[in-house]
Formats: sequence, C-alpha cells, structure tokens
Amino acid sequence: MATKRLTDTGIANLNPPAAGRLEIWDALVPGLGLRVGARRKTFVVMARAEGRLRRVSLGVFPGMGVAEARKKAREIIEQAQNGIDPVEARREAKVAKTQQRANTISATVEEYIERYAKPRQRSWLQTKRRLEIYLVDELGDTPVSSLTRADIVRVVLEKGFATGANRTLANIKTYLRWCAERGLIERSPADLLRPPSPEVSRDRVLTNKELAAVWRASLSAGYPYGDIVRLLALTGQRREEVGGMAWDELDLKEKTWTISAVRNKGDRLHVVPLTTPALAILRDIEQVGPLVFPSRADVMGETSFSGWSRAKRRLDKSSGVTNWRLHDLRRTAATGMARLGVAPFVVERVLNHATSAAGPLAAVYQRYDYAKEKEEALRLWSDEVLRVVLKEAVTGHLPVAAE
Repeated sequence: MATKRLTDTGIANLNPPAAGRLEIWDALVPGLGLRVGARRKTFVVMARAEGRLRRVSLGVFPGMGVAEARKKAREIIEQAQNGIDPVEARREAKVAKTQQRANTISATVEEYIERYAKPRQRSWLQTKRRLEIYLVDELGDTPVSSLTRADIVRVVLEKGFATGANRTLANIKTYLRWCAERGLIERSPADLLRPPSPEVSRDRVLTNKELAAVWRASLSAGYPYGDIVRLLALTGQRREEVGGMAWDELDLKEKTWTISAVRNKGDRLHVVPLTTPALAILRDIEQVGPLVFPSRADVMGETSFSGWSRAKRRLDKSSGVTNWRLHDLRRTAATGMARLGVAPFVVERVLNHATSAAGPLAAVYQRYDYAKEKEEALRLWSDEVLRVVLKEAVTGHLPVAAE
C-alpha cells in the first residue's frame, strides 16, 4: 500500500494504471486515500466505527482538491471515533434530504389540494390559486418545516389586500394545520396570526334601476353568461350552483331544479321551484352535454362555464352598474322577497340557509321542505323582477329583449 503526501499537482500528473486500480494513501491524514482508475481519481476515507471498518467516498479530483478532502476525512474519522457510523450517517442524511425535497411547500401544497381541499371544498380552485400565488411562487422550494411566522406575515401583507388577505391567511392556516396533523411540522407557525384586515359585511342590494340595467345587459350578453345572470336574479341561488347546473338536476315538467347535497354550500338536498320566466330561459337552451352551461372550449359539454371575471367586466360596462358582484343578486332577491311579505323562514328555505327560527332540533326532526311556500315566494319575486324591468323599459327606455 503506497503512502505519500498527496498534493494537487502530484495527483494531476498521475497517469492511470495499465490495468486495475491504484490506491495511494496520504501521509498527513491516516485513513485518507486516493483511488486512481482508468477514468477518474477519487478521494476515499477509511474509518473504524464500533469495530467495523468503513470506506466512504469523498469526491472526485479535480472537482475536490486535497485540502477539502483532508478536511472531510478528518470530520468522518472524528465521527467514527465518537461511535457514529459514517455509512449509516450518510444514508440517513440522504433519506432526510429526499424527505425534505418531498416536503417542500410546493410539493405539500399540491398534495394538500388533491387529498384535502378537492374532496372537501367547493371553492378548492380558489384555495389552490391563493396558495400558489402567496406561498408556492414565493417559497415553493422551502421545506414546509422551515416556514416561519415572519414568512407568512411578509407574503400575506405584501401581496394581499383588504379582506382578500384575510381569506388567504385562512387558507394558509388550514393548509398548515393539515401539515401538522400529518407530522410534517410540529406546530403551525400561523396559529397566532390574526386577520390583517377588519371584516366588512357586504350589504349591497341592487336598486330597481340597477336590476333592470343588469337584466338588459344580460340579454345582450346572450348564452351562457347572460342566461346565468338572469337565473341568478330569478332564483336567488349561488353562482357556482347555477353555473354548474346539470340537465339531470332539472325536471321541467314538474318545474323543479334539485341541487344535491354535495353540490351546494348548505350540504343539504335543495329543491328550487322554477317559475315561468326561469323555465322560459331553460327551455330555450339546446342540450349539448350533461351540463346546462358548459365551457365554450368544451364541445362535449362536460366542463362547467369559466371566464367569470372577463364576462362580469363586460356586463358592468354594458349595464353601467358598478361596485357590485353576482352574489348581490342573491341578496337582492332575499331583500325583495322580504319586501313583498314573504316570511323570513321561507326566504331562508329558498336560499337554502340553515333555518334558525325553530331552534336546533328543527335541523334534525323537521323534514317539511316548504315546497309550496318556496314556489309562491319565487313566483312573487319573479313577477316583481319582470315588473321592474318592464317599468324601467317604459320610463327609462330600456328594452326588455336584446336589440
């Protein structure tokens, strides 16, 4: 076994052996050696840990020089002298690095969306977008275990705004609690964070002129968005429920629309009576696929309508109504029905709210669905909508049909 003082110059001038491998051991650091083969020159270290002789590769020359090889060799020899098996230590470090790569924010957010958000949240796409914009784009390669409270404050406050920041923080908190439950982190760093902005309760109700202007603009918008807007105005249901309406949910003969528990926010089977104006809209639609309002890009009609923001901007421009959202049509319907004398608990049933009028036992034992009362309430409201539209068409010269 050849022993000599290893130098970078001497190693560079070494020629590979004619056959086999050549091993040269360093005179300054016992246990450090150089293995010379036909293609490469590799530094190795031999160390005895708890009676077992271990050989560990350190690196390849010239990527690793003699000084660095000696430093690493001394560290490994010292570990072995302290009872740490260098082979096992390296294997554990490799496993830890692999786990760390698998447990980055990017990877865990993706897994969280697939395993938790998708099966439980109807708005999982919005959750996905928020987590990607605020966490993945900023800190995607960071191990989730290294995420700090300061990181969260920075990304939420720098990129968030008003109540949007509150929603983002709520999404981050749920994601981190999921990580803690799975043992990826000991404790969520977001637990003590409070919403950065005060919550402002929205109470926007469209005036009669605004409602008529939106109706007129929806006629110009046409199918599918215009039809969706008018159905929202007539039924008082949620945007996602109308936008995702399926033909097999409709019974046009019985004049009902049945929304399954898995497809509405209330997690209850919900039957919506269809008034004459609502039926007229639906009967005028050609059935292409399973969905009533499929995406324009889906010729099979199996993907629900998208492009809400762009269509809403066009509707705002056409109607002249500003500072409102589609959900305000639901609030407008509820307010309108109350103004027409519909009992509050019936309005709650129409909206599929959890009714509080009869106490908590009602949710368990009261199965009467107020079908007749809901039908009458929506009939009154539909008549009122058409009356408002016709009145504004006469006094404000607004047409009730598309020009």
